[in-house]
Amino acid sequence: MSRKNEDQRNIIQLSQDVLHGFYGRNINHLIHLLADDFLWIGAFDFQYTTTKEQFLNIIQSELRAEPFTMLEESFSVVSSNSYTTVVCGTCKLIAHTEKDKIMQTHTRFTLVWKHRGTLTQLVHIHGSNAQDIPLSVDIAPVEISPDFNFFQYLMAVDATSTDSKKIVFRDISGIYHYFFADEILYIEASLKNAILYTKEGSLKISGLLSAQEDKLPPQFYRIHKSYLVNTLYVKSIQRYKVVLQNDMELPVSKQKYVHAREILCCK
Repeated sequence: MSRKNEDQRNIIQLSQDVLHGFYGRNINHLIHLLADDFLWIGAFDFQYTTTKEQFLNIIQSELRAEPFTMLEESFSVVSSNSYTTVVCGTCKLIAHTEKDKIMQTHTRFTLVWKHRGTLTQLVHIHGSNAQDIPLSVDIAPVEISPDFNFFQYLMAVDATSTDSKKIVFRDISGIYHYFFADEILYIEASLKNAILYTKEGSLKISGLLSAQEDKLPPQFYRIHKSYLVNTLYVKSIQRYKVVLQNDMELPVSKQKYVHAREILCCK
């Protein structure tokens, strides 16, 4: 491996360490990497700082929030010379709320590293969301301030979302049950009926799996003739199965595998 490639790999590793520390809410061991004139541009209007001191002050509310898990990371060096290295990338962030609901967002980022002799320091981070938020409300659900973190904003958007309507299911005894879409992990076919699974348990419901599919929002995907999965709870996909956040494994049909992988990588 050439010296240049090795240096670039080290910078990518440093970039991963910084972002994992920030989203994992543990940056104490990374502060020394920030330059005094560190420039940060975040997702909100007030998240603009021009010094390390300003940055450390303004992110206190973020550091008190629930940690995110970074998935589907992609880092690449887009420019590099003896003075500066620029790293860009994307990732999916997932966090669990106090109500055991999963929140997720896609993030894009740029990191600029400056080399001063033997010293390498981070001089700039720019992070943004890969899609506009809010997604389904006309106005911001809360007033955004430096005391308000991005995780709280996601929950506020979710609470005011017009899509947060309960879905009706009838069990095999004729009793009606009501669930929010985010409460459902997956639904499995069971002869002429189906079984609905949540974190709390399961419920045998009346009707074919295709009938259940018709009433569900787009976050559900038919990965197999016998399985409908809530893509928000998929942790990974491999040949020919998906793994959920609770480590449950579900089969993916050979015919669905390629398309399922494309769908899930965009979730």
